[in-house]
Amino acid sequence: MLFRSPRSASFGRIPPDAFRERVLTLTNNSGRPFRLHLGDLPSGADFKYQLVETIKGQEYKLFVNTLPAYKPGTHRTLATVKTDVKGQEEIKVNTYALVPERLDVNPPSISLKPPRGKGSRTPRAVTKVVQVNNYGARPVQLLGATSSDPAVEVETHVVQPGRRYRVLVRLPAGYQPSAAGAKIG
Repeated sequence: MLFRSPRSASFGRIPPDAFRERVLTLTNNSGRPFRLHLGDLPSGADFKYQLVETIKGQEYKLFVNTLPAYKPGTHRTLATVKTDVKGQEEIKVNTYALVPERLDVNPPSISLKPPRGKGSRTPRAVTKVVQVNNYGARPVQLLGATSSDPAVEVETHVVQPGRRYRVLVRLPAGYQPSAAGAKIG
C-alpha cells in the first residue's frame, strides 16, 4: 500500500498574488517497486502539479504550486495520481486555497451562545476578537470602531500598520442583544 504525507495540499488563506508550494510525499509500503504518474487535471485547474520520483520504485514527491493572480474566493482542484499498485490504482489529492477580499473581516459576525438552561443572556463579561486584514496593494488605516449598542464597548489595536488590525468587542455580564442585534462599524 501507499502512504502519503500530508493527506492534502491545503494552502489556507493566501493573498491573490501569493506564490506558495506544498510538497506531498508518496511512499511505497508494499515491499515491491511501484510506478506513479499524474492523471488528467480538470480544465482550468487553479494549481500546478509536478510528480518526481525521489527513490526509485519506493518514493515520489508531488509538488503543488499556486498560480497567481487569483480572484477572491475559494479555489479547489482534485488531482489524481495513477498507480500500478493493485487495489490502490488511484490517489485523490484535494488542493485548496482561500483568497479573501481586499479587506477581510474575520469573523464577519459574532454570535452569542449562552450555556444551556441559562436563558438568552451571557452569564459573565465576554470579549470577542475580530481581525481586520488588508490584502490589497495599498495600506489602509483603521481609525476606530463603534457599536450601535452603547452597552457594547469596542477597542481597536494596530497589529501591522496599514495591513492588520484587531478589534476587541466587550460584552458586559448579562448582556442580551436586541432582536435586531448590534452593529460594529
